Amino acid sequence: MSARKPFLIVSTPNSGSDWLAGCIARVTGWRYFQKEFFNPLTNGAYAETLLSQFGCELATGAENLATCYTQQIDTVIERTWPRDTYDLNKEVWSFAKLPALVAHFDCIVLTRSTSSLFPPSRLRVWQWYDAIWHALKKSGRIGLSSTTPTARAREAHSAATDILLRDANAMSVPQLSYDQLITAEPGELRRLCTWLATIWPLDAEKLAVEIITTRRKKNLPAAEPHPA
Repeated sequence: MSARKPFLIVSTPNSGSDWLAGCIARVTGWRYFQKEFFNPLTNGAYAETLLSQFGCELATGAENLATCYTQQIDTVIERTWPRDTYDLNKEVWSFAKLPALVAHFDCIVLTRSTSSLFPPSRLRVWQWYDAIWHALKKSGRIGLSSTTPTARAREAHSAATDILLRDANAMSVPQLSYDQLITAEPGELRRLCTWLATIWPLDAEKLAVEIITTRRKKNLPAAEPHPA
């Protein structure tokens, strides 16, 4: 790796970031944290420090989901990330923190449409987005009014995606669509990977092959029983 910034995929929960980051790590050999480095729930080594600024589905971290205090986040990142030697990370609980993250990482944004995400294949996804809904509601950042868990989850996903895309557009952060990666014909997918290779130093053809090979396992979720 060069001295350039480490690479980061910023997304929302259950939007394909695990899959895409895994594809990129396999074709580049970059050292990848696997989950979210700044998630207090998945990075126990720094959980106490991370909880001061970063959020997750835990009640103790939910309030941080809707915040972006750049200077304070800078301090937490500087106290944690440089202690390890990872090249690639992905974050799904930091959708409101892109303005802070771009100072430290070479970012791309990955989004997924509400229609393909819901209903999810895992019931836990409803809980994840319910936590986001309550965080956004409490922060007063956006007016949310749904009362059922499923409606709140869909509303939270839409709101979180809007926040992420607004910031990405304002800062010219490159964007990818999970839905397009999953459904694109090989020629279109290769063009997408060639475009990504102009942003990140990776082999576009190898990435296209990896995506084509693994996306067969990423079928859109079928309807299943879920909370009313």
